[in-house]
Amino acid sequence: MHLSTLIVKFLNLPFYIITSNVKLSSTVTNTITVRWSPDYTRGYCIAVYLVKKLTSAQLLTRLKTKFVEPADYTKALMKEKLREDVDCETATRMLKVSLNCPLG
Repeated sequence: MHLSTLIVKFLNLPFYIITSNVKLSSTVTNTITVRWSPDYTRGYCIAVYLVKKLTSAQLLTRLKTKFVEPADYTKALMKEKLREDVDCETATRMLKVSLNCPLG
């Protein structure tokens, strides 16, 4: 299950998958229209992700050739982002990560 799906289920929010409605063609325009009734007691958010499907071989090649930051740099960056006094750049409700090396 995808992490965004888990977060939405955790927060008990409506979640709509529109993948089946997308037409991948240079001659067809895809348009998304969002309508809702204003409710000033709730916040709203919409996200649409356009991604390219990769094979495992393509992904492994990209991981091997990509520059990797040192572990200490990554740890410091995560600590900085998760500090409470950061200007609301991120809001962490749930954090699930894998500590396995993606290259094996």
